[in-house]
Amino acid sequence: MWLKRLLRIGRKRETVYRKRGVENQFAMHNSQCTIKDLLYLLEQHALATDTPIVDKETADFLYRLVAEKKPKHILEIGTAIGYSGIVMLSAVEKTFLTTIDKNPRRIEDAADNFAKAGFADRVEMIFIDAVEFLEKNTQKFDFIFLDAAKMQYPKMLPLLKKAILQGGTVVADNVLNLKHSNFNQKILPKMEEFCDMLKADKDMNTEFLELGDGLSVSIMK
Repeated sequence: MWLKRLLRIGRKRETVYRKRGVENQFAMHNSQCTIKDLLYLLEQHALATDTPIVDKETADFLYRLVAEKKPKHILEIGTAIGYSGIVMLSAVEKTFLTTIDKNPRRIEDAADNFAKAGFADRVEMIFIDAVEFLEKNTQKFDFIFLDAAKMQYPKMLPLLKKAILQGGTVVADNVLNLKHSNFNQKILPKMEEFCDMLKADKDMNTEFLELGDGLSVSIMK
């Protein structure tokens, strides 16, 4: 399967991050800051502030998946500080990203980080609840990355199907291995329900990958 091939390629590569002194970290606001520099700083920021972002292995896979699929318009549900959005935008030069989050502080931080990455003109950021957005949405996307509102995953699936183009890709994070994670254990039944829905869905072909807390990758038929 092509997903397994992407995983093999990624695990043969070693991502090297340039480490800098603490005194320089927040001075990197100019064009000298590369994408790798910025991603490394965002990782350190996320660790220091307990901000949830995808892990490096998941980010690497996401980059390669977007690079292979070459979507024109990505929907990201769960902006956080812009880390995964920057990863996806850096994979394909002309991809446009619509990203939503209901945390106003994170939207502000993400806007700053997208600007530092040079992607401000390729991003639409929307401050809104995920389900509310999907219920009102009339756009079609060819790639969707779901990484927010875990309790709402089952409710969102029918809405995601309406928003994805035929042949499009839906990736959901944190769908496996939650018993060993820091997630609220009340989420477990909802994630199990979501996975069961994907397995039974005849409109999508889905594979589950053991990356981080688990990824589902679904292709709309």
